[in-house]
Amino acid sequence: MARRETKLGAAAEARIAEGVQRGERAEDVAAALGGVVSLSTVGRRMRKLRGPLKAPRYNAKSATTRRRNKSATTTKVEPPLPTTPEEIPEGASLPELTRLYARCETALAQAEKAENLPLVGQMIRVAAQLSETIRKATPPKQADPNDAPDMIALRAEAARMWHEMIDLVADGIEGGEL
Repeated sequence: MARRETKLGAAAEARIAEGVQRGERAEDVAAALGGVVSLSTVGRRMRKLRGPLKAPRYNAKSATTRRRNKSATTTKVEPPLPTTPEEIPEGASLPELTRLYARCETALAQAEKAENLPLVGQMIRVAAQLSETIRKATPPKQADPNDAPDMIALRAEAARMWHEMIDLVADGIEGGEL
C-alpha cells in the first residue's frame, strides 16, 4: 500500500520547489520552513520533484564493443549510482567505492554540461560522501621502523663500529698476526 501524501500549503510547496531549483539540501529547506514540515517529508517531495537520476547513456557502438570484449565469466552487475549519500552501499569494498566515485564524477560532469543544477548539487554531495568513505576504508600507511630517529642514529654507530673492526682485521693481516 502506497504512503498517503501529506498535504502541504502552497507556500511550503513553493519553498520546496525553489530549494530543488537551487540545488539545496533537504535539511536546509526543512530549516527554512521553520520545522513545520518534517525533514522526511521535505526529502520525499524534493526527490519527487527532481525525478529519477538518469544514468549516462552510451552509444550502441561502444556498448557492442564492451560486450564483445567482456569475458563470459565476468557477469557482475555494477550497483546503481547512488542519488543520495544515504544510498551508498554499506559493505562495499574499496575497489567498488572507487568505481562508484569515478561514475559519480562522470555523472557530475554530464550534469554540469547539461546545466542541471539540482543534479549537480546532488552528485557533489554523493561524491563528497564517497571520497570520505574511501578515505576511511583506505588502510593507514605502515611506518618503516628503519626511519625512526633512534634507528638512524644506531645505523651510523653500527657503520662506525664495522669500519673499526674491518680496520683492525686489515691491520692484523698486514702485520702478520693472523
